[in-house]
Amino acid sequence: MRIDAIFPKVTKCTFHKFGPSGSIQNHEALCVMGLNVVNEKIYTVLWFWFAMVAVVTVLAFLWKLLGIVLLLCTKGGCYVAWVQRVLGVPAVLDQTYLYPLFRYCDLGDWLYLHLMANNMDSGMYTDFVKELLGVMGGDVSNMLRNK
Repeated sequence: MRIDAIFPKVTKCTFHKFGPSGSIQNHEALCVMGLNVVNEKIYTVLWFWFAMVAVVTVLAFLWKLLGIVLLLCTKGGCYVAWVQRVLGVPAVLDQTYLYPLFRYCDLGDWLYLHLMANNMDSGMYTDFVKELLGVMGGDVSNMLRNK
């Protein structure tokens, strides 16, 4: 598809003028549309930009989907550090807190914790996870022993 059809640079113009007798006369001419040259360049830049954003979005979606699939497949925690990185769990949460979370949290809980981690200070988030583990089943050491 030619881009000249979308943004023509030259087109036919019809001017309606009053003639010497007062009647309307049609004058046809070629009009140069200089702004369409600029519009064509903007369109090309935006097309490549949106294509690049689409590729990055698909890759980010696949990355998160891979983390979710691994989370569902590795409920026992063999890939805890990798899933921690993919899902974006803060590094302040060490394995002591992550193993009980893997045991007791479902996918929806992980996504909710991920959103909270993005919007909270890391210290507050660590305290929140400790409190959450306390509410879910008591002491962290008891949870690790029962695992």
